[in-house]
Amino acid sequence: DKKINKYRSPVVEGLVQELEQAFDVVNAGKKRGMEIVFAKFDSMRSMWATAASATAMLDALGALAEASSQPGLTRPAILDCPPGGNPSVNIVQGRHPCVEITHSGGDFVPNDMSLGGAAPTDDPFRHNADDGAIDDSRVLLLS
Repeated sequence: DKKINKYRSPVVEGLVQELEQAFDVVNAGKKRGMEIVFAKFDSMRSMWATAASATAMLDALGALAEASSQPGLTRPAILDCPPGGNPSVNIVQGRHPCVEITHSGGDFVPNDMSLGGAAPTDDPFRHNADDGAIDDSRVLLLS
């Protein structure tokens, strides 16, 4: 490795220092500008979280709608959820689209599923087998 020494006149040295200072000012301004943008974004965190949640829900429902357009499948009905209500997803005789593609046998059993909302009063799983008390807790295991 050769060591290179550059000669700079005092005038050029002063200009280089001014240029480096200007770069520092620009970088500090960019940093401060980004801090302001992030602070503004963070100040509306709940709005962004709500928007992200709604987008995720629309994405999932859109995927269900697209998959349901295949022959033999049913398009979902999207109903209004009143303010203060509990949104829900109810599937009757559901079959996963991947099962439709990969399963060739005739022994597949479609499943019903209910997420969210209130359980139907005639749901046998809503009542505790030991004491008959109403139990609205739900667990969904996807495998």
